[in-house]
Amino acid sequence: RSHGMTSLSWQRHQGHAAAYDVVALGHNFRIDEPRCALGLSRLARLDDDNRRRAALDARYRDLLAGAPGLTPALAPPAGATLAHHLFVVVLDEGVDRQTVREQLGAAGIQSSVHYPPAHRFAIYGEADSSLPVTEDVAGRILTLPLFAHMTDEQVELVAQMRPHHLRAVR
Repeated sequence: RSHGMTSLSWQRHQGHAAAYDVVALGHNFRIDEPRCALGLSRLARLDDDNRRRAALDARYRDLLAGAPGLTPALAPPAGATLAHHLFVVVLDEGVDRQTVREQLGAAGIQSSVHYPPAHRFAIYGEADSSLPVTEDVAGRILTLPLFAHMTDEQVELVAQMRPHHLRAVR
């Protein structure tokens, strides 16, 4: 916040600080008025959107239960209130994720990969660390479409791709 500075301009203006130092890589995340207005209008439907994504998550889980080649990741804990911002599956060992993504894309279905192993990002330099479980799972996760205005039919379309497209490629 505030570019990693030790005091804010308002603090200096009020006489609570005379100077500042920059002690960390910082950013300016202040939001402008139009985005604030949009954010406030979106907050009015946040609970409904979260409930809808929860229902879509449950539908995916029902449709993909026992599907060959994948396992839906991280079932929601009972009683938890979640945003359900992603629907992630873990592909079985031997399933070629890139081939699956290409086949889904050819059918007009977008997929993503969330998230690559953070310890491998360039910002950490040439880290010599090895996290074998993290690296294994990261190589097999696949994010399927999930958004609040997604229809049940769209979830069913994605799930129907599984017999042909979500199979082991050896």
